Amino acid sequence: MPFLLELVTQQAVSKTMINTPIQGVLVGDKKGQPFTTTMVLDDHCDVEKQQRVVRLLDTSDDKAVWSDFVVVPFSRAALSMCHNLQPQKDGLYITDVNEPKIVKGVAGLCEIVVGHLAPFSPCKDAKSFFEMASTLQTARALGVLEVQQVYNRAVLKSPTINLLLRDGNVKQMSHDVLRMCDTLLDLYADCEGMSAIPIPLDDVQALDDVIEFSTDIILGVDKAYELWIDTLVEWPRERLFGMSNTSDFINNQCALEVCAKAIARHLTGMKVEEMREFLGIQHEKDIK
Repeated sequence: MPFLLELVTQQAVSKTMINTPIQGVLVGDKKGQPFTTTMVLDDHCDVEKQQRVVRLLDTSDDKAVWSDFVVVPFSRAALSMCHNLQPQKDGLYITDVNEPKIVKGVAGLCEIVVGHLAPFSPCKDAKSFFEMASTLQTARALGVLEVQQVYNRAVLKSPTINLLLRDGNVKQMSHDVLRMCDTLLDLYADCEGMSAIPIPLDDVQALDDVIEFSTDIILGVDKAYELWIDTLVEWPRERLFGMSNTSDFINNQCALEVCAKAIARHLTGMKVEEMREFLGIQHEKDIK
């Protein structure tokens, strides 16, 4: 989870959990079993990792499968927002999700909503954006619709900046997308007070594509990264390289990475000459 969001989450959790009963969600590998009826084999605190671990035996059939589950603390208010959890005993619930860190992030986002604090995305690098996207996707898997709704409203209310392209076109970009573009962040700092930031770009379509992709990642659209790769592979070469070049210029590593993966998929199975032609690489003898 991005640092600033984690800080706000911790503050929200501390405020809402003081007088609120703590329950938990069991997160672990179900090993293909339903774990609808279970028996507790062990329940202990892992001091080193600072987490509670419960070993459950699945008794729903005669296979006798057991697995260890990490207990992720949830307040009663946060649990009331999760509609896809399977109840267990002693205030515990179980989920099909097997990522304790991400489920912990969902608990934090729930507390932000419960505390009426607007979530935001102080993310800058590709890794933190993907972490946020994974958290939002997991929230939906747990049936927490309120988190996505509040988060979307916060993103849509994000202030915008104006970008003045070389041909005179003016494009708007949200501050959330701006955080993903290191070069534009530097220009924004240098052009403080100006009504529009001039940038030496004239490919409006490419900039629109970068903004649309970045917004999908920020909003945590399901499988956005994979779907965009599939989409880019179908684009004409000029449009794909236009988005790639624009991503490179404004230093949007997240968009540049998805373009690179689409280009790599194009190159798979090509012969050397075909690669040269696709990439626009000339032979030395053809260069005057």
